[in-house]
Amino acid sequence: MVSPSIVNEPLVLCCAQKGRWCPLSVDRSSTVGAFFVAEGHSLKMKTDYTDLFTINVSNSVSGDPTQIFFTSADRGHYLLCVNNMLCERARVAGIGGPWEKLELRPALAGNYYCFHLYASSGSGLSSNLVPVCFDEAGACLVQCAPAPECERAVFALQYASAAVLLKEIQDLERKGSEQRYMFNSLDDLVKKTGEDSADFQNLSRSRDEEEEKLVFLQDNFAFYTQQLQYELLRADHASPPQAGIPDSADSLSSSSGSTVQSGSSCSRSMTKSDRS
Repeated sequence: MVSPSIVNEPLVLCCAQKGRWCPLSVDRSSTVGAFFVAEGHSLKMKTDYTDLFTINVSNSVSGDPTQIFFTSADRGHYLLCVNNMLCERARVAGIGGPWEKLELRPALAGNYYCFHLYASSGSGLSSNLVPVCFDEAGACLVQCAPAPECERAVFALQYASAAVLLKEIQDLERKGSEQRYMFNSLDDLVKKTGEDSADFQNLSRSRDEEEEKLVFLQDNFAFYTQQLQYELLRADHASPPQAGIPDSADSLSSSSGSTVQSGSSCSRSMTKSDRS
């Protein structure tokens, strides 16, 4: 069963790569496909939350993981596969038809966060569901039959509000590191400079100013970290654990033994998208 809370607010679609979660962003500078068939902007994995791409999730049949639709939060355009690439519809929003319908299948037995994504491929009687895989050679997401170097991608959904907080925390962490270096450098100069030196007062004043900036950044870092903890608690208690997408025989845990690390703050802020 899919949790009803999945539709409550915008989410970020993340993909696991080399043991870490990578948020997906959309490249609207180029298109794939053909105008009379379908055109789309391809989704790409990012290593940070720059160009944050948020989606809305709808469930046409409540609780059914085979009846899922993703739309971009800012434009309302459906996500689908175009030319075997996971894309956002380009010219038109779409109508929520069979081409845009997605299916969520469990990636890890007993895990209520991770899932594989399946989409329609082909047309008419030849149409079937094909998973979205990660092509290691091209370092991209493609819709294809799984292969040794192109296994099914593992996805999870993250609250957009938590992603924004994580971005702020990452920025503050970087700025804090730079500011600490500046403060430590000046502090070393002050310690090496005698109090009788003409430069001592100026250096001390500059050091104190840099220390104030560092304390300000540290306070902000503590504040955003606390807010993130609230978001993690909210995600953890969003829905009860007793029901989820039924485990399948070809789930990731049973087919490849692969694991996804869940120790990062990103993974802990994932929504229980497949719980009821």
